[in-house]
Amino acid sequence: MLKRVFSIVFLSVLVSIPSPFPAFAESTLAAAKALLAKMSPDRKFMALLPFDSPARTKWHFFPKEREGIPIERMDEEQKELLWKLLETCLSPAGIEQAKGVIRLEQVLLDKEQSPTRDPGRYYLVFWGEPAPDKRWGFRFEGHHLSLNVTLEGEKPISMTPLFLGANPAKVLEGEWMGFRNLPLEEDVAYEFLAALGKEDREKARVPGDPIEVEGAEQAAIRSPLGAGLRIADLDSSRRELFKKLLETYLDCFRGEAFASLGRDLDSILAEPELVFQWLGGMERGQNCYYRICGKGIDIQFSNRQNNANHVHTLVWLPGLDFGLSREGSK
Repeated sequence: MLKRVFSIVFLSVLVSIPSPFPAFAESTLAAAKALLAKMSPDRKFMALLPFDSPARTKWHFFPKEREGIPIERMDEEQKELLWKLLETCLSPAGIEQAKGVIRLEQVLLDKEQSPTRDPGRYYLVFWGEPAPDKRWGFRFEGHHLSLNVTLEGEKPISMTPLFLGANPAKVLEGEWMGFRNLPLEEDVAYEFLAALGKEDREKARVPGDPIEVEGAEQAAIRSPLGAGLRIADLDSSRRELFKKLLETYLDCFRGEAFASLGRDLDSILAEPELVFQWLGGMERGQNCYYRICGKGIDIQFSNRQNNANHVHTLVWLPGLDFGLSREGSK
């Protein structure tokens, strides 16, 4: 009898525990509406485009004009609300990396004095009016930064592709000398390489010169499964190092937001198809490219410009990107 009473009480407690997602999910919609409410009609006109706009999946990381409203056209209150919106999807580390991208744009402007360098030209665009009963989304994008978020009402269903870059990868002079915006993506990769034996490093190496990250202006990506080092074949210590590298990328997302997508670190690691690929030199200072790809993840890292001091990174979650697989129309 006592056991039965305990079971009833325990089940009642479980039923009363709220989902970990609603408060977080509600904040995304609330942050979007709060920002739009502070915009004048002409600014709001710039910021809002139809959800089915072909431009929604035409993302890029080059310096150029884009759809939406640039941060240089926002007042201080609007900028603050913009970062509050981004904080609903990105972790503190991810926010710092996004701000680091813009900081490096200022570094390039100071050095080159070129009109193509402009820390004010990072654009926010909403795809559809944010509403609790509609599909909508937003993109924050500029040179070396592209965050693409798709939502069902209050719940994110996609936060990829996510592009983050660093030029220079390490600032060599001036006020920000020594600053590195994406250090772990490079350092942990070399730590992982160093822990591999010669045979495993050769398995990881893919023929050819280092390439640029693939997928710009695409709505989806086809991962090159097969070639490379199978993560399932590694011993436990090397798998832990690989896990550390994978976490480096996933930790950019806010934990609750990423969990709401239904994809997690352990399930990705458990994929038998998951591989690690490396092109180019395996010593620091050499041009290189690596890729982590499986059915549920596709991560790319390219460092092949400016004497291997210019990094591009890109994260896809195949099947979730832009929410297309859940829309049923594309």
